Amino acid sequence: MTLNKEFWGESVEGSLVAWFRQQRGAPGLELHADRGVIWIVHPGVAWGNAAAGLRLGEENIDRCLDQMIGRYRENGRGAGFWLSALATPASLREALARRGFRCRKHFPGMFCDLSRRQALPPLPAGMAIVPVEDHSIFRRTPHPYFGHITTPIRRFELARLAHLASQRPRRVWEFAATLAGVPVGVGTICLGPRVAGVFDVGVLPDHRGRGIGTALVGHLCAFARERGMSGATLIATGMGEGVYRRAGFEEVCKMSYWYSSLGKHRFRSLRRWRV
Repeated sequence: MTLNKEFWGESVEGSLVAWFRQQRGAPGLELHADRGVIWIVHPGVAWGNAAAGLRLGEENIDRCLDQMIGRYRENGRGAGFWLSALATPASLREALARRGFRCRKHFPGMFCDLSRRQALPPLPAGMAIVPVEDHSIFRRTPHPYFGHITTPIRRFELARLAHLASQRPRRVWEFAATLAGVPVGVGTICLGPRVAGVFDVGVLPDHRGRGIGTALVGHLCAFARERGMSGATLIATGMGEGVYRRAGFEEVCKMSYWYSSLGKHRFRSLRRWRV
């Protein structure tokens, strides 16, 4: 199959927007689904304290940006904007730069064709992949993506994950790779109308390099295929891109992340815990 990169690039952004929508109702989180943009305000990590799907007009860009940024300032955290090549208007990046936002990185947007059934990558001996139904386990052992749940930011993220797992009809599943019943890797799948989004894949540092991340992503894709999804998308970090390519993903676009601390807190990476 020859990828229609423009179509699947749009699907990468669409999966991110669908993921944002699924956050509605999470404790301590505000979801704003406005015309031309969806944006989230919460006390958690900066990646999700952000806006996506921007399709603003020249006539309302200043008003919309000032409204969002004003609310983010009130929240007391840094914030970001996820921009695809389809984001409008053409002056959007200039308008963000005038407000102190800078592009931190152009992340690969990746796609996997689920119509092509692939053999699941083998799991290391003694490991199993299971759905996470009881998130209280991460109060006793570190979450492989967020780390030890010892800060308000991480307690919020754990409550958000538990909320997503409780929704019906259910569209979001988190899976854990376990060793002797203890999670050492995790990954989340969000089912859209046709395409699934892969999010928050992480492996504990001491267990990397054993194929756990690739096996997890392969399992997430198989799960999505069984539920009628035609493709899966994700936004890759530099650390995870090789894992995703081994699991069958190809780059189809770039997603630019524009961030500002808004004079409150310096951005802190979760790189230690991510795939």
